[in-house]
Amino acid sequence: MRKWFFSKKIAQDLLALEINTIIKADMSAVKMPHSRRQVLYDIAKSYHKKLLDLGFRKPVYWKFAGRRSFGELRDRAREGMEACENRLKTTSIEKQNDIQEEIKILERIQDQSIMIVSMFHDLKNRIKGNDESTKGYKTVPEPIKREEIREDEFGASHENSEIWNNDIDRYRMNVIEDLDLTTEQVTLLRKAWEVGTERIVLQTVIQIDGDVTTRIAERFLENPDKNVVLKIHNDSITTSTSFWTNLMKAMGEIAGKAFGGLLGR
Repeated sequence: MRKWFFSKKIAQDLLALEINTIIKADMSAVKMPHSRRQVLYDIAKSYHKKLLDLGFRKPVYWKFAGRRSFGELRDRAREGMEACENRLKTTSIEKQNDIQEEIKILERIQDQSIMIVSMFHDLKNRIKGNDESTKGYKTVPEPIKREEIREDEFGASHENSEIWNNDIDRYRMNVIEDLDLTTEQVTLLRKAWEVGTERIVLQTVIQIDGDVTTRIAERFLENPDKNVVLKIHNDSITTSTSFWTNLMKAMGEIAGKAFGGLLGR
């Protein structure tokens, strides 16, 4: 049943194609780590650095990449958005675009952090007998009780919760078992890792029913090299749609063979 759910979810995700074009000053060309814990560490590090760059340097207590760490990143981004909204009220029109761009990045950090925190809640609740309604103290056996994050250990690497959490130091991430994520959760991390905190200048979303939506950052229209970037974006659309079409065709053939087997054909 679980495998069927994942297959169904993958099929649903294929109903839309999203192409993003990002302008960066430089690239490291590093591939996404195989370890999901390390991917979370990279994302948390990127979000923390961006918050510092934007001037939001409030005391940081969770410097890891788990539920509490991303909860703190979420709260810092939310407070940053509120500060930016207040700045908009007293800023000249010429500088408001810069603040609006900051708000968009902060909103992305907040939204992605919220989803990652929810992912950790799901991982915790998938442990037999360990759900939020019990708070880990009523029906949960003793070994699982110790996996609760207690406030008196605030800020310390929390190895007691590492089976479902990632608020541990980076060395520990490399020596313990990886997180057991669903296909949907892996996709969430991949997108968060790839896009990071970069400014998306062009985005095209293509739906399976033929609807196409393209979003263009207003400032991009002033870029003297916009025609070059547009060509790159259009080439990416062509390549992606070709791959998408072949993938959908392959999935259709697999589904056809599966149903044919059930019918004895």
